[in-house]
Amino acid sequence: MPAVIPSSLAFQIGCSPIPQKSAGTTGAPGGIYSAILSRNFPIIDKRYKNFLELRDKYLKKNVLFEDPVFKADDTSLFYSQKLPIKFEWKRPPDFSALKEECLRKKTVFEDDYFQATVESLGYKELGPKSTKVKNIVWKRPKEICENPQFIIGGANRTDICQGDLGDCWFLAAIACLTLNEKLLYRVIPPDQSFTENYAGIFHFQSLVPVRFETRTGTGLVKGHAYSVTGVEDIQHKETRVRLVRLRNPWGQVEWNGPWSDNSKEWATIEKHEKERLQQQSAEDGEFWMAFEDFKKNFTKIEICNLTPDSLEEDKLHKWTVSVNEGRWVRGCSAGGCRNYPDFFLFNSSKARCKSYINLREVTQRFRLCPGEYVIIPSTYEPHQEGEFLLRVFSEKRSTSEEIENKIEADHPVPIVFVSDRAKANKELNTDDYMQEEETKTMGKKKPAPASAGEESEEDKQFRTIFQQIAGDDMQITAHELKNVLNRVVSKHKDLKTDGFRLESCRSMIALMDTDGTGRLNLQEFRHLWNKIKQWQGTFKHYDADQSGTISSYEMRNAVNDAGFRLNNQLYDIITMRYADEKMNIDFDSFICCLVRLEGMFRAFQAFDKDGDGMIKLSVLEWLQLTMYA
Repeated sequence: MPAVIPSSLAFQIGCSPIPQKSAGTTGAPGGIYSAILSRNFPIIDKRYKNFLELRDKYLKKNVLFEDPVFKADDTSLFYSQKLPIKFEWKRPPDFSALKEECLRKKTVFEDDYFQATVESLGYKELGPKSTKVKNIVWKRPKEICENPQFIIGGANRTDICQGDLGDCWFLAAIACLTLNEKLLYRVIPPDQSFTENYAGIFHFQSLVPVRFETRTGTGLVKGHAYSVTGVEDIQHKETRVRLVRLRNPWGQVEWNGPWSDNSKEWATIEKHEKERLQQQSAEDGEFWMAFEDFKKNFTKIEICNLTPDSLEEDKLHKWTVSVNEGRWVRGCSAGGCRNYPDFFLFNSSKARCKSYINLREVTQRFRLCPGEYVIIPSTYEPHQEGEFLLRVFSEKRSTSEEIENKIEADHPVPIVFVSDRAKANKELNTDDYMQEEETKTMGKKKPAPASAGEESEEDKQFRTIFQQIAGDDMQITAHELKNVLNRVVSKHKDLKTDGFRLESCRSMIALMDTDGTGRLNLQEFRHLWNKIKQWQGTFKHYDADQSGTISSYEMRNAVNDAGFRLNNQLYDIITMRYADEKMNIDFDSFICCLVRLEGMFRAFQAFDKDGDGMIKLSVLEWLQLTMYA
């Protein structure tokens, strides 16, 4: 459910109570890769912008398209439930190919799945042994009449009449389609005939819901679907009355209350007004009723929110639409509704959905002053995962984008790779750059040596300590790094940590190793040491209860304080990668996350020579970057 708040107030991310139990796997549908390759950025080849280009691509390759988001396997059917039966995946028969084959063989189409036998009619009263189906004869349209036609002179809403099957929900939607010829032909392709190129095969697009119906004393049918075909205001005596025109898809059985076909209210309405409203007394299933009666008798109205390209007939008033897709990830962006006040207590909403209903689509209309707003889609309960599609329709053209969508770091130090290409492109002195960053990190100027080549007293002390740890080779291995770091953090009882794992220390070396030796030299160790001290302070700040962990919801602000700006997709990945089953992140995981961010930003800057935010990697560089990290 979306809520709207002024953008000036959207300065923090809403936090929710930390769950006490695990709610299953942390990955939403699609897992980590649906976060990396979000549907905001189509997985298909971006060189092909539309359907036609994509189709031509696959025709050229002589292969069939396979959707990477909706794969032909069991993962596309159910989220958490066990499959009740075994499914067999098949492509639907191609209409054009089937029709061409029938025309070539000079035969008429016979459906293998719906054969012209009594078994296709149904069960019980229409079952194969029922007396009602014994004398049924199957005929083609030309065997029924000499000149069969589907639609004559254009479709009209009164053409749709319900038969014996009881599919009123389907027929009510078809009746609405007849009001717009363009939309009707989207559902029923017009280039189909019983004479020209007739092959006994047609194609449509349909949806048939099932409901139970009961007729009431007012002429309405409970549980029945009606089409809303018109809305008007008229002058009745001294008041304005709002009327709604509806149609029963049966083609009969109408409302018999006020403003029905033969009601006394029409006696006071002038003739030209009746003609304008197309009011007539006929048992055609269509009738008028007051809007107040409409609200009393109907519990639900379904509105198909079309995209603006479907409403091209109205040139004066056009709607614009912006579309955004996202996902709720437990521990990161699934914070729940405004009942969880950590965010909404400090950021009041200007408009919001008033109810949460288990529907596939929820629509809400708002009247807002021009300005910038933040729209927050949410589930009712926190920690519920899923994907969502947010469409915003507006009378005036508007733009939308995901907040906090910038990805950047504060002055990352470029990595100098060991490959020949990277060495050849080295354009700066990394050691000097590191020293400059350390000075910024410490918040004060580094004491200058007394003369050129002479170390300061602080440098001498650090070098002495480093030599004691590293030995004569002045290089620290992963084991040595683990020992020294754990010796230091063990003195900080408030961190409540068991220390760094060996694998974590290996990652630190790989990500801070600028000369490709697999070890850390003095300058690299100094850079890592200063970063860890800085990040330790950040961790303590957000570990307010001194539990030795921080909430995954607080990770967003902690990462920002550490000098990194990320978008929601990356925060989703961090939560899935580093949070435990209670959505908490301990000190070891926190440092490993920031070390990896630091290393990846440095690696990217090393390859981004022109600073345009795009890089191109060879296979060697890609494997070097991913395997040694």
